[in-house]
Amino acid sequence: MLEEKQETVKEIVKNQEKRIYLSEIQEKKRNLLFFGINKTKSSYESLEKNIINWIEKMLSLKLPCSDIQEVIRIGKKEGKPRPIVVTFATLVIKIKILKMKKEALKNSEYYIKEDYPKYIPEKRKELQEQLKIEKEKGNSRN
Repeated sequence: MLEEKQETVKEIVKNQEKRIYLSEIQEKKRNLLFFGINKTKSSYESLEKNIINWIEKMLSLKLPCSDIQEVIRIGKKEGKPRPIVVTFATLVIKIKILKMKKEALKNSEYYIKEDYPKYIPEKRKELQEQLKIEKEKGNSRN
């Protein structure tokens, strides 16, 4: 009886973890991380205007303020520009920026990445290390 309850609790926890996982992915779906953009005034409005101007200048894409849902600087203040998380109003805008970034930001100090929940980059790093080990063993498909 105790073992059955323990299994039930394990199943509930597993389901809750899955829901949290899916919720985190959904929450970050329209986010992009911008790196290398210098700090301006610390107000939200100036940061939003700064990112809109930067996108227009670097990517040649004119966005109205309504296309941006939220803009936040993250990380510690350590002298170098902190990353900026930008949540766009639609997924279409995010995809458009991702398509334009490769050519537009080539050979610049700026870069843009997708915003993933913490465990996704960790898992990718783990898989990259595993792939490297397998390639060294000669277990490569390519």
